[in-house]
Amino acid sequence: MKLLSIDTSRETCSVALFDGAGIKEHISHEPRSHARLVAPFVADLLGSAGEGPVEGIVVLAGPGSYTGLRIGLASAKGLCLALGASLYAVSTLEVMAFVSWHEELAGHDPGMAPVTIVPRFRAREGEWYMGAYRMVPAGPEFPVRPQPQAIVPDTVVPESDISAWLSRLPCSSTPHETDVQASATWAARLVHEHPDAYLQADAATFEPYYLKEVAAKPRRGSIFDRLPSGGS
Repeated sequence: MKLLSIDTSRETCSVALFDGAGIKEHISHEPRSHARLVAPFVADLLGSAGEGPVEGIVVLAGPGSYTGLRIGLASAKGLCLALGASLYAVSTLEVMAFVSWHEELAGHDPGMAPVTIVPRFRAREGEWYMGAYRMVPAGPEFPVRPQPQAIVPDTVVPESDISAWLSRLPCSSTPHETDVQASATWAARLVHEHPDAYLQADAATFEPYYLKEVAAKPRRGSIFDRLPSGGS
């Protein structure tokens, strides 16, 4: 299955084209560049997609930057409509666990023991986005990479409560904590091997996994306050 994957959930902007064998990716670490870069990244990759349709659009659906999530999802929905493709949405924290398993913990080793991975990254106002995922090796006879299994829902934890939150996790060994960067490439790999787990039946109504309310600063007065009064 040919997939186009988009990640604008954090500071990095990445778009990848994956067909199960080869992968092409554009990535930028430039701050606040998502709105400007997603469209040209997508256009370039679609131009080199070769034969066969793009069957799925993958988006990292949060948690993360509110603006970034909206940009990524709007782009993904538009592409689904234009290409007649399906929408696949993946938690940013789940992709982080998947990356950590392979890049930090040598998860390719079939003899590796199961492990709990806690992906985490800073939110706002002294809070952290956190998740906890169990990774169990499938064994050498199973070529498919294991899917991260959430043992608690993704959540927002105040920094002062992180130790207590970790102590309540249902795992028998010390979890592996990570702030590894997710990416469009790793999200595409995860969806390619476990497509049914991330397929969204109704792309039009899907919303990001915000986890917390949007922090909007109140306006200081109104533009009408600056108009001259009607008196003489």
